[in-house]
Amino acid sequence: MPETKEEKSNPKKELETKLASNALEKQKIDAGLKESKEAVQETQRELIALKNNIESAGQTLNKAFRSLDLMGWLIPFVTLIVYYVIYFSLGLPLNALALDGLAIAIPLALILRLAVFVARIQLREENTPVTASIKESLLGFLGSSFKITVRGSKLDKALSNVETFAGRLTTAVRSYVPGVKEYYEGKERIQNQLVFVRTMKNSLIEYGFKLGDKVEGYLDGFYSLSDNIDDWLDEATKNLSTTYGQPRAIFKLAYGDYVDNDSARKNEWHSIRNTQQVFQQFAVFLIHGNLLDIPKAYREPIRPTSEFVANTLASLDDFTLTEAKMTISRSFATLDTEKEDLLRTLWANNVQIAEGDRTEFSKLLPAADSQNGLLLWLEKHTKVQSYVLQLFFYDFRAQNLQRDEYFSDLKADPGKIAVLSKELLSRKIISVIERDDRRREEDISNLTSYLGKVSRYDKAGIASNFSKYSRLFEYSMLILAFMKNQSICQKDAELSFEKLLTQTAISEADFLTQLQIATKLLIAESSSYPSSAAEWLEPIALAVMTVFLDESEDMFLRSAICRRVAGVVRTVKILYEYSWTNDDEQDKITADRTSLVHMIRRVIDGETRSDVYVTEFTRYLTTGFLYRRIKEIPDRRLRDMEKQLTSVVDQMDFKSKLDRHLSALKTVLESELNTGTIMEGLRMQLVGAYTITVPTGADTLSAVIDDLLPDTCEELGKNDPTYVGLFLKAEAGEARVGRYTRIGLVPFRMDFKEFANRLENAYRIALSKYEQSGEMSHPIDEYLANVIRIFPTTGYFRQLSPAEKHDGKGADDLLADILRPLMIRKFGNIRSLEIIASLKTPNESNVAIRNMLANWYDMSGGIYLIAKDELDGVLFNPALRDYVEVGKLDETLASRFNKQSLSELAITIYRSSIKSGLENIKQSLQVQISEICNAIRARPPKEELENISTIIFQALYDVGMILGVIPT
Repeated sequence: MPETKEEKSNPKKELETKLASNALEKQKIDAGLKESKEAVQETQRELIALKNNIESAGQTLNKAFRSLDLMGWLIPFVTLIVYYVIYFSLGLPLNALALDGLAIAIPLALILRLAVFVARIQLREENTPVTASIKESLLGFLGSSFKITVRGSKLDKALSNVETFAGRLTTAVRSYVPGVKEYYEGKERIQNQLVFVRTMKNSLIEYGFKLGDKVEGYLDGFYSLSDNIDDWLDEATKNLSTTYGQPRAIFKLAYGDYVDNDSARKNEWHSIRNTQQVFQQFAVFLIHGNLLDIPKAYREPIRPTSEFVANTLASLDDFTLTEAKMTISRSFATLDTEKEDLLRTLWANNVQIAEGDRTEFSKLLPAADSQNGLLLWLEKHTKVQSYVLQLFFYDFRAQNLQRDEYFSDLKADPGKIAVLSKELLSRKIISVIERDDRRREEDISNLTSYLGKVSRYDKAGIASNFSKYSRLFEYSMLILAFMKNQSICQKDAELSFEKLLTQTAISEADFLTQLQIATKLLIAESSSYPSSAAEWLEPIALAVMTVFLDESEDMFLRSAICRRVAGVVRTVKILYEYSWTNDDEQDKITADRTSLVHMIRRVIDGETRSDVYVTEFTRYLTTGFLYRRIKEIPDRRLRDMEKQLTSVVDQMDFKSKLDRHLSALKTVLESELNTGTIMEGLRMQLVGAYTITVPTGADTLSAVIDDLLPDTCEELGKNDPTYVGLFLKAEAGEARVGRYTRIGLVPFRMDFKEFANRLENAYRIALSKYEQSGEMSHPIDEYLANVIRIFPTTGYFRQLSPAEKHDGKGADDLLADILRPLMIRKFGNIRSLEIIASLKTPNESNVAIRNMLANWYDMSGGIYLIAKDELDGVLFNPALRDYVEVGKLDETLASRFNKQSLSELAITIYRSSIKSGLENIKQSLQVQISEICNAIRARPPKEELENISTIIFQALYDVGMILGVIPT
């Protein structure tokens, strides 16, 4: 197209002149075409037909070409027939006939087809391919007439050459026939304007303009004498701008966008973007037309939405509607994602927002910096500072680099860090123990100090570490208060959170070690221990921690600290002293008890306690248990004994056999219940003793306590088992330390208070019976009795005598002599054995009842002592009797079975009987006894030998069973 524009003085007159000139030229062309060949005339008719009715011309053309096509086949066929007639008339041979005829017919057919297609090329539209038509016709002819199939690229190349030739022929016709060129130029301009109109309509529709009748009529009648499309666009957009009330640039941009003209589109876009009013009007136009698929929630109100859209589109260097949709869609998606993430950030950090505010927030459109605008809005409605929300937002999105840089900037302002600390604690993002207002402010200050020390805002790490430091600080403050109360630290001693943070050894240590460091620091700075006791500093700290954690019953730490200190000798000494002192002062009020600082000083000064329980005390420390009172050690032993015996009590009459054996060993049992054992049992409260005295002259002891009280307890025991054995006849009249006193034992494992209550109830019932008998010699108010608990301490009892005694017995011996037989009668042989075993020795390996019984059987017992009653009835041979009574038989039997002791022999007999059968082992034992009788020249009758062997076997079997089933 020409680039210059013609000046238009009178367009209408000029158009009429041009039309008249075109009509004249058309007449000249028609006259010239009439004189052309048949092909040119066909082309003229096709052009005229296309001008009036393209379809009619097409039909006419097709009909003409069908005739030509038919002649193209008919002429070669007729020619071939004439050739054959002539050929036959000449009498030529038949084989040459076919080849010569085809040689004439095929070239003739190709020449005629070429003539047809040359004529068709003259009349065809520009850019219409013809090679396909030629190929189709030729292949159809060859296939239908001669059944020849042509493949490959040679045919295509040949047809391409034909098309080139036909095109050149058509060009020559157009160039040399007068008026044809001008005709085609006019026709081309009309076609281009039609295309322009259609394109303009499509661009308007694309941009959401409604094509009303007025616009349709204008565009359908649009004409221009210019060949320049820019002139057409200027003229059309001027009219459209007036009709639609939109700037012309918008229509030009729409057209350029539709035809994808980059330079024109960019120019119009820059023009719109650089004119603020037009740009804002364009944004509103896009929103109203919903051309950008803006979410419905954001379409109203229009002003913030248009500002948001304008700010978003301003960054584009070029504009296409598709790209604008994508950009705006991404922007709103990003905005919605940020909003959603912000709301989830609030939820994750326990920040509440009202439902109405949440709805308003979902429609919010910030004009400039969207994220900052959203944060400021949330600050107003949640009362949480925007910089805190920004940090929370970075953390929620896991934008760690931005988060930590932002946190570093916040730390430059202590006020902002304090606000952050308050939010973290008040919203329980970092959890601490609930406190009062004063302690809450203290926590905020502590967290602010801690945040100032960390380099990264790792919320989980901060929460975990601050929780540990906070817990350490809490425990340290409690221990400090405990040490002040125990006079270990001065009353004005203090500990700050910042001081804990400066202890570098704390950061990597476990909690107990951290607490140990803090406690040691407090003792070093605030205690009154001399510098010479520096080596005691750590043992003291560990002892203080152990006592504090145990007394506070800390379920999580007290076991761990006990295990830790078990290997620290000095700490064990302090704790051992603590346990003994607690036991000594159990009846004192708290204010009168010895403080821990004095216990520690005693240990430092070298004062010691009996080490009888040190081994077990230390062993239980290793298991995580501290004996707060030393008496708990024998008490625990006793309970273990009971469990051992209970576990086998129902096996093979174990209890009855053991009791019978202990009765046979009564002398041994009584000797083991010596003064030391009984006094230790009283001190450790395994055994409870009491005295009954009367403060009046009434016959309370003889008439009520001695005669009626034991029977009354027995009657009450029929309905309430706790009264069984409450007060025995053995305690009535026999056990006394004076004429008007009685001594008794509290039933095993019964609390003294409970015992006193039940005894008082039984006493009142017995006194009522005495009153009802009518034999009461004094007023009932005089029948009083005092029950006093015996708790032996240093100098608790002294018997005054007219002269010094020389038997060596003291107060403990006197009391032990009274209680010894009473213990065996009230507790029984087995219970007495348990008490002895629990108090006997500090060596744990010898505490077990089994070892004690084995020693008793081997050292103090024997077959004759165990089965004396049975053997006395069958043992008549004097030589054999002497041999059995002195224990020679025990030694000989053990030797014959290759055993070192009677207890080993008994266990072997028991286990072999289970494995091989009772009768087999009994028979083997009888053989050995018979050989022993022969060796000592004792010849008992066969029946006597069998009876003796049976009794000895049973005795050894029972001993083996007892020792074999008791746990070691």
